[in-house]
Amino acid sequence: MVLFIFIAFFSCNKEQILTSHSVKLSFSSNTVLFDTVFTTIGTANQILMVYNNYSRPIVISSIKLAGGARSPYEINVDGVSGTSFSDLELMTKDSLYIFIAVKINPTNSNSPLLVSDSLEFITNGNNQNVKLIAFGQDVHLYNGATLPGQITWNYNKPYLIYNSLTVDDLTIKAGVKIYLHYNANLIVNKHLSIQGSLDSLVSFYGDRLDNYYQGAPGQWGEILISAGCKNNYIDYADIENGVVGLEVGKSSSVNSNPDLFIKNTKVINMAYSALISYGAVIKAENCVFANSNSYLVALTRGGNYTFYHCTLANSGVISMTRLLPSLYISDFIQDSSAEYVGNLKNFYMANSIVYGSFSNEFGKAFSNLTNSLNYKFDHCILRYSQDMSDTNHFKGIVPNSNNNPQFISPFNTGSNQSLNFELDSSSSALKQGLIRIADTVPVDILNNSRFANGYPPDLGAYERTQ
Repeated sequence: MVLFIFIAFFSCNKEQILTSHSVKLSFSSNTVLFDTVFTTIGTANQILMVYNNYSRPIVISSIKLAGGARSPYEINVDGVSGTSFSDLELMTKDSLYIFIAVKINPTNSNSPLLVSDSLEFITNGNNQNVKLIAFGQDVHLYNGATLPGQITWNYNKPYLIYNSLTVDDLTIKAGVKIYLHYNANLIVNKHLSIQGSLDSLVSFYGDRLDNYYQGAPGQWGEILISAGCKNNYIDYADIENGVVGLEVGKSSSVNSNPDLFIKNTKVINMAYSALISYGAVIKAENCVFANSNSYLVALTRGGNYTFYHCTLANSGVISMTRLLPSLYISDFIQDSSAEYVGNLKNFYMANSIVYGSFSNEFGKAFSNLTNSLNYKFDHCILRYSQDMSDTNHFKGIVPNSNNNPQFISPFNTGSNQSLNFELDSSSSALKQGLIRIADTVPVDILNNSRFANGYPPDLGAYERTQ
């Protein structure tokens, strides 16, 4: 009798499974959407939450991929991988995690393709579906490769670099998109030519394309133009979200200084620096270097530098604290083993803007005092807290340069779409430039005439046209 009462007591208190045919599951979303997925590589997991909103437990009779074993999607239900699952009890007011990934086969096409499937749920005979949608993109994949000789990349499908790529002589035609995986580098040993255009940029991005990573720095390594590379050329490139945008030369290669002509190019959102030089010869025109966590532009171990109509703007990068000024020049570099000294033949910046959130955005250090004479800012906005009365170094600096030059949208808010370094109508950079410099760079980064609104020209990479 006692045993009967004991069993009856616990039988009455155990929650009864809800068996009504009207039972429906609730989902965190009715559609799981993946951004562009590179073929053969796969993607990060998306999460679908399944909820029991009832006051009694329910049993999900079946969860399965409609495409079965042939589906490009993979699912993991509460830590177990598979294509179908059965008789899963979901307790009162409880939830279930389903992790979803997708891997898409190559199509030999440059156009994104739509890959869809669905997750089917059956509960008490009631059928429900959640759509799975992904856009796939075929790519040229290089995984830790070395390519000798002369290589040309054309606009047919994107290029994806895993574990770095080393090339001798690389030409990149207009419109080519290059995606780099975490820590991957592009290393050029002899010559680099990037031939973009206003309407068809050459772009370098990380390979994580979901919205969470838009504008996030440090997604890939760097573009390294090795010591000894000659006649390197970059026109109309968009380089975003790496650790170092461009590294030109190496600290220890004191007798093999590379050279670079870069124009109409943006290098934005770098975890460390947009541009680092070791004794190189660099000419930059109509370039934007913006938002890094260290020096935005670091020109070390000497070299020869000319910057016309460039914008250096640094408000830092997301979730990082910047410690160093935007622009730094020096005739030496010291690593863990030695100090390497070069000759600063010249640093000349004209019709440009150097601005950021620090009161001092220019730093310098010289081991050879004669080198300290070889730099000059000419008709610039320069946020610099030190004395600028020496006209050998500072000429035509806009008064009150510590004031904001009023870019339209310079702050990094997590989406590169919001970054805009064009000048506001009340900017102090308007009509402050040297005409002779603008004559050599007659159009801005958007191909607007430097003299569209008369003379003199504006400072920086953008000419205001309204």
